Amino acid sequence: MPTRVTSPTGARWYEPPLLAAAAAVITVPVLHWAGVRWRTAALVGAVAFVVVAVATWVASTVPGPPPVPQTRPTEARAARRTDPPPAAANAPRRPRRTRRQ
Repeated sequence: MPTRVTSPTGARWYEPPLLAAAAAVITVPVLHWAGVRWRTAALVGAVAFVVVAVATWVASTVPGPPPVPQTRPTEARAARRTDPPPAAANAPRRPRRTRRQ
């Protein structure tokens, strides 16, 4: 049985064209409602379809974040215990200067 190919985010192959179609289908009646002729609204809807389809393709080519190095929690805890505290933490503090009135 073939395996499904999905992106790391779990997006399916049909989501970008579906998003582009939704943008076009919503754009056309909104523009006609705003007083634009049907033909012009359909042309703008077709342009919206192409722009959204290209934008989703470009966005899919961006690489994801780099993988986080795996560390065991016990190693991190042991490293924290053995590190000496910084010298500045044990140094005496100078008294705060106050303004004279």
